[in-house]
Amino acid sequence: MDFQEINNIIRILVQDPVLFNSSSSFMDMLGLNFPFQVQLRNKYQMGVITSNDYFHTMLYQWVSHNGKDATLQNLINIFRSANLDNIVDQIQLLVQNPPKDEWLRKYLYAMDLCLVEELTPGKFSSVHKITDGKFKDYALKIFSINEFARLNGMDDITKLFRELNVMKKLGKCDNLVTLDRYWFEGPLSKDLLEIEKGQNFDNFTDKFNNDVGNSTSNTIMYLKMEYCEMNLDGWMEKYPFRTRDIDNLEETLIVQIVKGLTFIHSNKIIHRNLTPPNIFVNCSNDSFQVKIGDFSTARPIQDGNQDNTIEIGVRNFQSPEMYRGENNYDETTDVYSLGLVYLILILDWKCTDEAIRILCDTRRGDFSNISKAENIHRKNFNILRKMLKFNKIQRISAQNALKLFREEIDNI
Repeated sequence: MDFQEINNIIRILVQDPVLFNSSSSFMDMLGLNFPFQVQLRNKYQMGVITSNDYFHTMLYQWVSHNGKDATLQNLINIFRSANLDNIVDQIQLLVQNPPKDEWLRKYLYAMDLCLVEELTPGKFSSVHKITDGKFKDYALKIFSINEFARLNGMDDITKLFRELNVMKKLGKCDNLVTLDRYWFEGPLSKDLLEIEKGQNFDNFTDKFNNDVGNSTSNTIMYLKMEYCEMNLDGWMEKYPFRTRDIDNLEETLIVQIVKGLTFIHSNKIIHRNLTPPNIFVNCSNDSFQVKIGDFSTARPIQDGNQDNTIEIGVRNFQSPEMYRGENNYDETTDVYSLGLVYLILILDWKCTDEAIRILCDTRRGDFSNISKAENIHRKNFNILRKMLKFNKIQRISAQNALKLFREEIDNI
C-alpha cells in the first residue's frame, strides 16, 4: 500500500463510529501485539493523539509488519472478515470511481502529500486542503496560468504574482496566514520564475501569447500555505454567543487582528479586502489564534502619489474613499474595514441583509447603531469611532489602535 491509499482509507475510517467501538478487535485482526494496542488506545483516550493519528499509527504498524503482503486487497479482506461491510463498500467505490481531481492526487502523492478536499473552487484558481506524511495540514492554492491569461489578458499576468510576492515579503507572523513554499509546473514554468524574480516581462510577451493560446498543456502556480480551521464567518456561526463576550473579544480576537494588520502596514503593504471571510480562526479548547489571510488583492504602499485600483475588495466593507471611487487611498482604508468587522463582532451579527444595511449606514456617518451598542458596553467604543472616521486623515493608524487596545486590556 502506498501513502495515498493509506490516507484515503484513514479519511474513511475516522468517519465510522462503529469502528471506534470495535477498534480493539480490529487491531487483533491486524495482528498487532497487545502492549502496542494498550499504549495506542491510552494515548488516544488521554487526548495525546487525534483520531487521524490513531488510525495512521495502527495502519502503518500493520504495513511495517507485513511488508509486501500489506496490500489494499488484503486490508479489504480484513475489513470484510470483521463485518465492516460499509467501510469495504466505501473503499471499493473510491477505487472504482476515482474523483475528478485524481490527477492532482497523483501529482501530490509523488511529493509525499495527500489531497484531503477542495475548499474553494474558482474560474482560474482553487484552494485545497492537503496533508503531509506527518498529518500536518496545509492549504494549497492552485492558479491556472493559461486560464487566467484567457480571462484577463496577458497584460494582467504580473498581477498573478502579487499574492506570492506579498506573502514572501511578509514572511512569518503569528497573526498572518504564512507561505510555506511555492512552485510552478508546465511549459512556461521557467519563464514565470524569471518574471517572478523581476526579469523584464516585455521580453516574454510574444512567447506567452503564443504558448498560452496554443499549448494544450497548462502551466500552474502552486502556493502551499498554512491551513486554518475556519474563517470569522464560520466562527460566528459556530459560536453565536461567544461574540457577546467583549472582554474575550479584546484579548483573543481583535488585538490579534490589529497585530496582524500592524505587521502588514509596517512592511508597507495594503491588504484592501479585510472582511470576515478573509480573517481566519484556529480554535483549541478556549484559546484562539486569529490570522489575516487572502492576499490576492494586497499591494505595496507606494511613495508619493498613490494611484490605486478602484474596483477592489468587497464593497460593503470598503472605506468611504474607496466606496466613492477615489484612487488615492492609503493603508488607513484597512483600518476602516477592520472597524466594520469589529462592529459586526460586537453586535453579534452575521453577514445578513440587516448587517449590510447597518454597515452602509455607518459608512454614511450614521453612528446610531454604535450608540445602541454603547448602551450595552462602553469600553473601546472610543477606539472604534477613531477607526471609523469618515476622513482618512483623521482616522487612527493600526499601530496606534493596537497601542490603545493594549492599554484597555491592561486596565481590566
